[in-house]
Amino acid sequence: MPPFSAGAGHAYLIDEPLAAAIGAQIPVSAPSGHMIVDIGGGSTEAAVISLGGVVTHKSVRVAGNKIDEAIQSYLKKKHNLIVGDQTAEDIKLKLVPQPPVLRLKNLRFPAVTWFLACQGQ
Repeated sequence: MPPFSAGAGHAYLIDEPLAAAIGAQIPVSAPSGHMIVDIGGGSTEAAVISLGGVVTHKSVRVAGNKIDEAIQSYLKKKHNLIVGDQTAEDIKLKLVPQPPVLRLKNLRFPAVTWFLACQGQ
């Protein structure tokens, strides 16, 4: 017997978006699709989960830190106001919905539109 044992007979590796969906109690085995978006510190991952697997998955290098920087840049340009990293983070958290599972009927993302507008896109 190894020195540390958790009692598991087998361990499986699964994709991170699938693990996030399971953790958010999304019915991943359902025949309908569920979109998972994970905004991390260095990248944003989006995936569509259906029938217990990842249908498609994309990762981009625009994430939480870049959004914080965009908020700081926007406030400086538009309002001549300089804010620190923590204040920008607090503003971002107040702008983005926080429930663990966000169920949308009409797909509108004002925070993302606002972010892209700040980037000039």
